[in-house]
Amino acid sequence: MTSVAPVRWTPRALAQACVQQPLTRPVPADDGPFRARKGLWKLAVRTGRRQLVLGLSGQLPLLRMRIAPAWRRLLWVHEGMPQIGDALMDLAPRSLLHERGLSVDLFAAPHVASLFAGDRWFARVLSSDGDVQAQDYDAVIVLSHDRKALRLKRERLSALPWVSLQGYYGGPDFHRARFAARRVADLLGLTLSDAELAPHATQKLAVDDAASRWAAQHALARRTVAVALGGVRAERTYHRWVEVARLLQQRGVEQLLLLGGHNGRPLADQLAAADGRPPMLDLVGRTDLRQAHALLSRASVAVCADGGLMHLAFAASIPVVSIFNAAIEPQWRLPPHASGASLASLTAAVDDLSPHAIADAVCTVLLAH
Repeated sequence: MTSVAPVRWTPRALAQACVQQPLTRPVPADDGPFRARKGLWKLAVRTGRRQLVLGLSGQLPLLRMRIAPAWRRLLWVHEGMPQIGDALMDLAPRSLLHERGLSVDLFAAPHVASLFAGDRWFARVLSSDGDVQAQDYDAVIVLSHDRKALRLKRERLSALPWVSLQGYYGGPDFHRARFAARRVADLLGLTLSDAELAPHATQKLAVDDAASRWAAQHALARRTVAVALGGVRAERTYHRWVEVARLLQQRGVEQLLLLGGHNGRPLADQLAAADGRPPMLDLVGRTDLRQAHALLSRASVAVCADGGLMHLAFAASIPVVSIFNAAIEPQWRLPPHASGASLASLTAAVDDLSPHAIADAVCTVLLAH
């Protein structure tokens, strides 16, 4: 199995490695605008630094261009990108590896590992370095050539061959799930159409039995709208939910299911104090991710700003009204056959989307499904 040749040490070649997708068929991304914003020298330095770290670590000669037919036991190391939404997209094509008869374990940060515990496509899910034994595996999959992504590979699996999903590509915003699925297909030497690849480029998660039993204790009305409250970034956090709730009440929505982390608590309290809104089941800050996923799977539709809960709703296989700001193209986030609708603000703030537009989209999706 041939090793991957290093990138030539010229500014143009090094910069190009940052914005050139290592795929037979590129996916939607802002590669060109990103290159223009950053400039040649910044990108060249980024790639050069990564290649230098690879060379000094001794890992570059072990990097492979394909998943070898003889490899049967793989460890997928998902480090360097700890967000839940990114993990659901990056790990979507584990189903393709499983379909090809490979036994794949996952290593990830504890909060990501807990979400995939009991997964039908991963053989085991690990989060402690001490549980990783090199003799258990033929090779390793890592997220990228970034130093953080390679930490476990360098420290505990240093002699094993490996493949990289993103390689030096990094910085542009892109459709992570479609990228990962196409990359895994390329690494396997498979030529798949977009239709054949679609199931493997879709966020997916089995409903946990314990979480499902817990969720069943909460009665949901037939027309229940799940609302994801809060967010990490202010410009991607929607705040006008009281207005949306009143419009949904006028249009016959029977119940709101409020979900989110503790940063959504102030918004939930605003809704609780508002009049003229549907009855609510307020579980903001009161569920873990598996419980939130089980509840979402029982809702009629979810409305979510771009974030982890939006991807959890996609993985629950329900219609989703997804909300984006102008910096993100919806096509960079939606599953191939997304059910629902997407709305994008014309500005950097999702709050500039009108409550009427969101309520209209929710009711249209409800009628369609």
